[in-house]
Amino acid sequence: MARPKAKAPARQYHISGQSVVRIGGQDYYLGPHDSPESIARYAVLIGIYQAGGMTLPEGYDIRSTDSQVAFLLGQIGPQAVDQTKQPILIRHITVAFREHANSRYANSRSERHKLLQVCDELDKHDGDTKAVDYGPVKLQQQRERWIDHGYARKYCNRLTNIVGRIFRHGVRQELIEETTYNRLKSVEPLREGQTTAHENDEVQPANLDDVRKTAPELSPVVRAMVRVHVCTGMRPSEICNMRPMDIDRSGTEWIYRPAKHKTKSKGKTKAVPIMGDAREALTDY
Repeated sequence: MARPKAKAPARQYHISGQSVVRIGGQDYYLGPHDSPESIARYAVLIGIYQAGGMTLPEGYDIRSTDSQVAFLLGQIGPQAVDQTKQPILIRHITVAFREHANSRYANSRSERHKLLQVCDELDKHDGDTKAVDYGPVKLQQQRERWIDHGYARKYCNRLTNIVGRIFRHGVRQELIEETTYNRLKSVEPLREGQTTAHENDEVQPANLDDVRKTAPELSPVVRAMVRVHVCTGMRPSEICNMRPMDIDRSGTEWIYRPAKHKTKSKGKTKAVPIMGDAREALTDY
């Protein structure tokens, strides 16, 4: 099965110093990398691409976006234009956030996928809505769609919070005013027993007797990983990424310091003692 076309191909840095995006095997140069001009041209280009069913018109010339880019930047030639007359749409906000999500969550496929799915929902139902007109009512309507889709209450709340993050990023990029984002914060989360959204059962720990019965059927590597997991309680990703160079064996106790972990971006370090059965499981590796 062919891979589906990306809804928003990534904007990348080119050695020339420009931003570039590849669509349909063609490179489109957008202007100096990370400049307002390149971001605006990218937003216009992706809007045309999505409106055309994930294709650009035959023989498309990037220079045809110049007038729309000028509107977004608030100027035509040397004369200033009232920005309120050239509104920022929801699809402009999501384009900017997609780029942010693809960059920040490059190593977290599941989180990136969830963020981009919310962008898809906003584009589908409200893409051509003015950002300033997207308020609490629109947000609650979107949340109702997720409820109707069968999502659980907590997951609906999580997706609703992502919409807020998208608009907050729009504020950081100076695409919208903070008041537009603040209005969305008035939408309270769904409460248990006060919504038709169902509740998911709490995730329970695996039964250790079942784990012991399963272990002999596993491959040696996976069995060792299970032993380490039971002893340390680490996240599965931290065990999968474990390397000998990350384990300090200079002292009487082994200390594992993951090269990547969930709170590393916040400047925190993590050290996990490897003792007992966990150490024995790792010794052969």
